[in-house]
Amino acid sequence: MSLRNPRTPRSRNQTATGYPTADQEAYTRFIPSSRPAQKSRLLTYDSRLLAASVFRSDGVCPSTQQVARTLRDLTLDGYNFGDSDLNYISLSGWDHTLQNAYKFLKWRLLPRDQRAKTNLELWLEAMDFYQLQSLSIRCDSCRDSSTDLIVKLLAPKLPSLRSLSVEELDMLDFILAIPAGSLNQFTWIKPQYSEETLRLILEHHGSSLTELEWRSAETLYRPRPLLPMPILRDMGHLAPRLKALTIDLNRHNTSWPLDDMATLMKSIPNTLSNLTIYFEMASEYRRQKNDDYWDGRGENIEEFAQPLLNSTTARELARFLQEHGGQSLEQVEFFAGDWERDWGEPLQFTDWLHQRRAWIHCDMGKGKGEVLCRGNDTVVPSVDKKSCMMSNKMCVR
Repeated sequence: MSLRNPRTPRSRNQTATGYPTADQEAYTRFIPSSRPAQKSRLLTYDSRLLAASVFRSDGVCPSTQQVARTLRDLTLDGYNFGDSDLNYISLSGWDHTLQNAYKFLKWRLLPRDQRAKTNLELWLEAMDFYQLQSLSIRCDSCRDSSTDLIVKLLAPKLPSLRSLSVEELDMLDFILAIPAGSLNQFTWIKPQYSEETLRLILEHHGSSLTELEWRSAETLYRPRPLLPMPILRDMGHLAPRLKALTIDLNRHNTSWPLDDMATLMKSIPNTLSNLTIYFEMASEYRRQKNDDYWDGRGENIEEFAQPLLNSTTARELARFLQEHGGQSLEQVEFFAGDWERDWGEPLQFTDWLHQRRAWIHCDMGKGKGEVLCRGNDTVVPSVDKKSCMMSNKMCVR
């Protein structure tokens, strides 16, 4: 289930995951019983979840409230836990023409103890968080009070939580408030990168983790921060049950980070079967260019980090991992470029990186068997155009 706060306007960095896609989502509205006048909560259910769990064995469909109270999976996008209706009801100036007078009257008629309750307090009354097994929170505009609230009020209500994904928030206190050894899957996108923070989290949850994702989006302003080398060396000790790991690695000038990859392979547990590595697509030359000068989408190979990520180089990297301690690996994936969620609307101007992406999936042969790689290679417009002309072929992009 996904929940997006309808009060919050969509920004270029906040896409509407709370809205349904054409093939998988259905809408329904749910009014928390503790606040009958509040109708702005919009819940989105996956149609497969509805088909599997909404209808009881006797063919009777329970109320929406019953479904919401027993949710096992929840995704929150742009939701401010600390908000309350009073923050959005104003009678100043011409605001009364926006039906705020009526909204204020409805709010004023609520019991006194209900008026000051935050979104989170209302949801704790309306939903059984004790049954929640998977929680994802993405909020690049939430206030500090939201983080404090979820640490104090939400964390104690999550004894069944097994999967946690957070993005952008300063969530360290909340992550550490989840009972140690309870999480199997943990993802932090755009996280804190201090060695102390990483070690605290992995010492708290690492013993039970089977899947770990820790990465940042590529930008044109500076190289991405990376996992500290001491953490790479201790990965097998800090997370001995890992089966899947996703991290960032950056090239060393114009060469692959083979030393970092070898260090990682020496430390991984023998349970690790899936490894995903994100590389950068833009070169340092591209990052140093002035974006205020519009020169198209970049036709020169100098603007791309080299070596380029393609099926050939990916196969070489996968073989290197295998030969330096990665015998347990079954699948390796490499990504480069813009893998942020799309902004959801047409843009008049985009930066160089927008929607440039490459990915290669490699199936590792057992022992020293053949490594098979396939995917989308890095596309360099001027190089590909030239190769097409030289081979006298028609190239379609």
